[in-house]
Amino acid sequence: MICVNKVLNLKKYIYCKISLTSVLYFLSSLLFVNNCTGQNKTVMILDYDMNLDFQIYSEYKARLVFNNKASLFTYKSKQLLDQESKDDFGNLSIVISDPVKYAVYTEQESKKIYEIQSNVKNYGKLDLDSYVEWEYVKDTAKTIANFKCNLAVAKVKGRLYYAWYTLEIPSKVGPWKLHGLPGLILQAHDSNNKVSFNITKISRSKEKIPSIFIDKYKWVSRKEFDKIQLKKLEELMKRISVKGSRKDKVTYEVNLGEQIEIK
Repeated sequence: MICVNKVLNLKKYIYCKISLTSVLYFLSSLLFVNNCTGQNKTVMILDYDMNLDFQIYSEYKARLVFNNKASLFTYKSKQLLDQESKDDFGNLSIVISDPVKYAVYTEQESKKIYEIQSNVKNYGKLDLDSYVEWEYVKDTAKTIANFKCNLAVAKVKGRLYYAWYTLEIPSKVGPWKLHGLPGLILQAHDSNNKVSFNITKISRSKEKIPSIFIDKYKWVSRKEFDKIQLKKLEELMKRISVKGSRKDKVTYEVNLGEQIEIK
């Protein structure tokens, strides 16, 4: 009888221990999620290796900064990072690139996407058609940066994307305009492998998310923005051609070339 009571008491002890462990695990998980997405002051920072296999410079460093209110995605070319070189006479020249070549600011609640490029001043693109219809791929799982991820597929702005997202960080954001999944997107690429994003680092910050000075830009549609961009390129080419010799006949063709967003 004494032995039976000891066994029963041991079972109660094990049950209590398991229950307490479960509660602590739940609370710690809840705290982590809250720190990631629930507090306005807490900002998550994701660094990506980004590839655009249709531009002169194809390798980029990208960064996604977000909280539960907004996200900001920026990138700059690896090849155009601060450089220095010497000519044949030993003269040193230093080239400092624009620190933000491109930025996408997304409001979580309104789903408005504001997009700017450093080569077009005073104007930016406003995207109101930002909904993405994802198709979840069953029986797919892999680990990325120690997070368990699942696969989803969707057509976004003219390209078919494969995105790996993690439910361990339940935020609906992702690189560029890839968003709307139940978890954070850590890796993505298009069907032709011309565009890709691969996570390299995850960190936290108490800094505020810059709103890319929304009030300082005139926001237009993509078609209007492309026209403005083409006009600026034409003006630039005219200035270059004028500097050439008058005897030389200068011909040029201006186009924007292939871009991430093709529709």
